[in-house]
Amino acid sequence: MWVSWIHEYADGSAGGGCFWQGRDGLDFRPGYLLDGGTTTAHGDINATLAVNGDGKPTTLRVETGGQSFDFVLESACGPLHFVGRLASSSAGKAPARSWCWIEYPNGMLTPEILDLTTEKFQLVWDR
Repeated sequence: MWVSWIHEYADGSAGGGCFWQGRDGLDFRPGYLLDGGTTTAHGDINATLAVNGDGKPTTLRVETGGQSFDFVLESACGPLHFVGRLASSSAGKAPARSWCWIEYPNGMLTPEILDLTTEKFQLVWDR
């Protein structure tokens, strides 16, 4: 899963972030958080994704750097891409505007499929 977002509060302060998560069972959670004009790197971003009966994401909770962000996912841009908004955060301020983009393959990107799609890009020493 890959996630990017940006938000602005009514007082003009802005923030956002991006992160990646590996396959199930793989502890890979790096990303960045923008807060108060400063970007910090994190290696332990915790994301909890809720999906509906069709396997489509509906909500996302992100926790990192002592902060939390709750997103509502409202539309799909294809089978892997979803767009939503920040509904609330630990800052306790309502977002004036926000945007969140998620790429969530839901098991569609297996190692075999990735190998097949990248085969034409194999490096010389891989042959």
